[in-house]
Amino acid sequence: NQLSDGFDVSSLRLVGGQVYFYYNYYMSFSGMPSLEEVGGQLYLDHSPAYWNCDNSNVDCEGPSDFAKLTAIGGSLSIYYMGGIEKFNATQLETVGGQVNVIQNYGMTELMLSGLQSVASSVRIYENDELQSVDMAALQSVAPCA
Repeated sequence: NQLSDGFDVSSLRLVGGQVYFYYNYYMSFSGMPSLEEVGGQLYLDHSPAYWNCDNSNVDCEGPSDFAKLTAIGGSLSIYYMGGIEKFNATQLETVGGQVNVIQNYGMTELMLSGLQSVASSVRIYENDELQSVDMAALQSVAPCA
């Protein structure tokens, strides 16, 4: 819970299962710039916590760089995160579950310009500073059962 000296997974390319960062309030890392595929869910929640990333904490950095990510087998969930100004997953093409982007403090841009299909639903709400959502390539969102 006190992982504040950084976290480096910059060379990680493939994950067959889940990627969970959950309730690591003081965590600081820029993302996974080499990650290409996640077989299960990509779940980011309170890592770092949104309340820890106000104007007084200049060292707060949330995971925002997923520039090479092309596929997520499960859901993409970004909840209550801080330190993410621009979430960059412009190469992401498919999400096998839901896309959930909910209550992220300081996020101004959601960059999913390559996203073509989502198997379930897209939910984006209560991101008070969100100004831009780019899903220009989105062609299909399957209905929830």
